[in-house]
Amino acid sequence: MNWILTIVTFLPLVGVLAMYFASGVGTFNMLELEQAGIPLEVQRWAFPVVFMGFAILGGIFPLHSWAPVPGAASYEIQIDNDKSFPTPYIDSGITTNTFYTPKKYIVPMHYYWRVIPIDGSGNKGLASAVFEYDATA
Repeated sequence: MNWILTIVTFLPLVGVLAMYFASGVGTFNMLELEQAGIPLEVQRWAFPVVFMGFAILGGIFPLHSWAPVPGAASYEIQIDNDKSFPTPYIDSGITTNTFYTPKKYIVPMHYYWRVIPIDGSGNKGLASAVFEYDATA
């Protein structure tokens, strides 16, 4: 499922290249592209593509990813504002992916997250190291 991350990584590039070719000015200078008068049809699809790509890459929507754990069939991700995870603020349940974007709104604060691998029999392994980040408004 890491192919999804690869696609997301290329979204901003696709949108910027569309603006470059549609403008006809032969530059990536955003100020000149703005003045070039890019056709509305291109703007309607290029803007969402660029926005969503940078939103995920830039952290508007936090994207948590990790390396696959040998023997793991699925993963549980926990996100909390307390690094001891007494009652995780967000608990994704089970995912078979090696990435996760919270479905619950993340209020601006400092967060900690970790991943717990689960084997094919449902046995939980050791939790990963604890990672942290700041969600800002």
